[in-house]
Amino acid sequence: MNKPLFESHYNMTAELPIIFHYDYISKQMKSELFYWHPNIEILYVTNGEGRCIIATEEYEMKKGDLIIINSNLIHLIKSDSEINYYCLIVDSEFSELNNISTEQTLYVPRVTDNEAAKLYEDIIKSFKSDQLYKETEIKINVLRLLLFLSRNYIDEEKNIASKPVMKDENIKLAIGYIKSHYNRKLTLEEIANEAGLSKYYFLREFKAVTKMTPFNFINSVRCEYAKKMLSKKIYSVHEIAVKCGFGNDSYFSKTFKKYTGYLPSELK
Repeated sequence: MNKPLFESHYNMTAELPIIFHYDYISKQMKSELFYWHPNIEILYVTNGEGRCIIATEEYEMKKGDLIIINSNLIHLIKSDSEINYYCLIVDSEFSELNNISTEQTLYVPRVTDNEAAKLYEDIIKSFKSDQLYKETEIKINVLRLLLFLSRNYIDEEKNIASKPVMKDENIKLAIGYIKSHYNRKLTLEEIANEAGLSKYYFLREFKAVTKMTPFNFINSVRCEYAKKMLSKKIYSVHEIAVKCGFGNDSYFSKTFKKYTGYLPSELK
């Protein structure tokens, strides 16, 4: 198996901490690339058949199924014909703020339940809506689904300690450390030490997992938090630059433009 890729989901916003899109996999798509991320991912199959490999287990996917990819588990979707599905990814911090800890909960991976499907379809409708308070409706419907799954589909046979441990646990430690200390100056030696790896081995492994250098990853995290702060329209550009660990306003603007396509002033 190829080394799994980490997805940062830095394009989520404070207003809508959710990623949602329609996707498909066909037999012509030969990718064997596994992914992992700390946010829960919930798929809803609309057509076709396929398989979802999660950690070391394989689950059948059919029309009407919900496939739940729990936090931090590597996964890959395959099909011998074609499969169409919606993909919902929910920010773990958003879930936690609403008393649903998706990072500490193991859900049943495959759910075949008409009520769960109806709740998912409500999310689809709210994303397609052009009504006032659309984003509020989306968040409410997402929380309704998470609440239903938490009440009915927690995997009671497994506990937190039984979550499969990834080979990249050291890199996960480094990522967690970066996200907790992004607002100050970080050195490669410091992060590598936190991950329990030598500097040169850490640098190689970090890039292999995230497809980014630690320096670029730090900046992407800083821009992610800066974008959330800008959306609140409370702080000035200078204040956000300081709070997110950028040395000066000019460097902040240049870096933010590189990672988001916008200048900070354009989002104020």
